[in-house]
Amino acid sequence: TDVAPPAGAPVAPSPTRSPVQQEPVAFASPGAGEESSPLLNAAVTVNYRNSGNLFPGKISAVNADGTYNIAYDDGDSEKNVPESRVIFNEPEAPVKAPEEAPEPAPVAPSPAKTPAAVVAEAPSTPVESAAPAAGPALAVGARVQVNYRSSGNYFPGMISAVTDGGAKFSIAYDDGETEDRVLKKNVKLIDPVTGGFVDVPGTAVDAAAEAAAAAEAKAAAAAGPPPVKKGPKPLTVGVFGLTGAGKSTMVVALNGDPDPKPTKTIGFRRHNMTIGGDVDVKIVFYDMPGSMQKKWEGYTTDVHGAIYVVDAAADEAQWAKSVAAYKKFDAECAKFVDGKPMLVVANKQDLESARSPEAVSEELGLAGREHTEVLGVTAHPKRHTTGEVDERAERGLMWVVDAIKGRYDELRERVVKDEANREAEEFKAKLEREKRVFCTILRNKAFPEEGEPVECMSLEDGLEFIADETGELQEELPPVVEQICRLVNNHKVALTMCGGLKKPVSKKKKKHSWDEIIAYVKERRAEAGLPDEL
Repeated sequence: TDVAPPAGAPVAPSPTRSPVQQEPVAFASPGAGEESSPLLNAAVTVNYRNSGNLFPGKISAVNADGTYNIAYDDGDSEKNVPESRVIFNEPEAPVKAPEEAPEPAPVAPSPAKTPAAVVAEAPSTPVESAAPAAGPALAVGARVQVNYRSSGNYFPGMISAVTDGGAKFSIAYDDGETEDRVLKKNVKLIDPVTGGFVDVPGTAVDAAAEAAAAAEAKAAAAAGPPPVKKGPKPLTVGVFGLTGAGKSTMVVALNGDPDPKPTKTIGFRRHNMTIGGDVDVKIVFYDMPGSMQKKWEGYTTDVHGAIYVVDAAADEAQWAKSVAAYKKFDAECAKFVDGKPMLVVANKQDLESARSPEAVSEELGLAGREHTEVLGVTAHPKRHTTGEVDERAERGLMWVVDAIKGRYDELRERVVKDEANREAEEFKAKLEREKRVFCTILRNKAFPEEGEPVECMSLEDGLEFIADETGELQEELPPVVEQICRLVNNHKVALTMCGGLKKPVSKKKKKHSWDEIIAYVKERRAEAGLPDEL
């Protein structure tokens, strides 16, 4: 049987609760679902990277393979999260306050993260219950543990209001947070005498419901797993090439448009295609704008294969640009593209000036390259001799599809690995940038060679500031914190960065001790040409 923590016991930190930062709309993430999906921006709680740690966020994209992209509340993000790791939160209905809400019952001080912490005031949700009953009951003032925002993490607090006829509650947590409209099933009532949890029907501690659930689980286990309905495996293909090469024209024509209108691709485009057969194959094309080559590398990690389109009939000056662009793509994206199926399309073969596929292969250095095919194609149906889709384009597409299908598990594993490696590299680069910023602050603002320091506080204000940043009591800060403040000359931004090391916002960042922080500051001082000690 679970036992609630005694009063005054340390409380584990709650999940990050910072505002959601949405991904840019102008250049959507790969795999983003239709903008009309009802699941977009849905509030969820997610098993972060299958670590067992649950964090709140919102769905930023619904992918073709049934996975989701997540924008976490702390500003972090994660792609291709399977539904098995996503918990959809209960929707919160708006609460209309009465004209004159009755005064909430006073909330007694509760054990919190710091000795002097007291809940100053209760939420303003209408109170519909009276004072607590003589025995343990879900009433105002009752001590409880609550499944915070249905995240699976329980934290101690007190009922400050009972609403909807006893079906929902307002909670004043011991750490000062509040939450309204908490469902009964997310509450564990604490017995004020024994300190244990009380068996209350409909709550998180319901012996009858637990027994019924156990019996149901036992019966389900005996019956065996239900049949799993498997849909077509989505294949993701990146389409690259300079503006005017015919990338979008070819994809749209292959998707059934007999007369595609060539237009300049502005921003990332996503095209879906389903090829029928014994088992339907769903293809998702990432149509990349030719004018935004700097963005290409970020999308090559997500694809199972690639199609690169060149204008084989381009004049010499434009052809030189095409060759240079391909070689740049090959160099910058090699670690994510090499070994994946790649079709190189020598487009506009209907024109007399078109270079042959063999000539294109030679000039791009593709002869003998593994997992690579070069085809001459007339992408636009109206320009093909038959007036229909060029069968060479269809044959090339099927080569890509078959090549991916034959190695799908291997390529899928590589996509996941490449994406994780790229995120790790970006995170490492971010930490290095932060180090450079810290050095610049020390050298130019906290301890400038000429002039007075800028944005620096007194020692007393600096100690108060870093206490606020870390959520600690100023009088309980260890002596090393005063040394840190002096070593950064109480510079506001430098102290903010030190506070971020002690109490990081991002789940990816390590929590540092004060001794580790002073070592970090001394390293930055050395890089800035300043002595270890003042």
